[in-house]
Amino acid sequence: GWLEVWQDATIRGSIRTFRDGGDLPEPLPPGWAPAVNDILSGLERLTVRKEAILEALGSTPLTRADFEQRMRQLLDQHLRGRDVRKVRIVVE
Repeated sequence: GWLEVWQDATIRGSIRTFRDGGDLPEPLPPGWAPAVNDILSGLERLTVRKEAILEALGSTPLTRADFEQRMRQLLDQHLRGRDVRKVRIVVE
């Protein structure tokens, strides 16, 4: 799985370099492309509307605890039935 691949320092370093600079390493380390595919496989985009966030927060001032509770409830609602390790949240 991806964890075994990520433990290879050469692949891990080249993936970070690619992420940070956008340049593919040359030559690609053996196993680089399959490693990237393995790491990215199964990621799920979850779009949360800005309006949904504002609606969840309400229109009155909140304590930090209230703010956190409402955000947690919103996320719990959107994440129900999903593998939270693979979800990537995008606010639109």
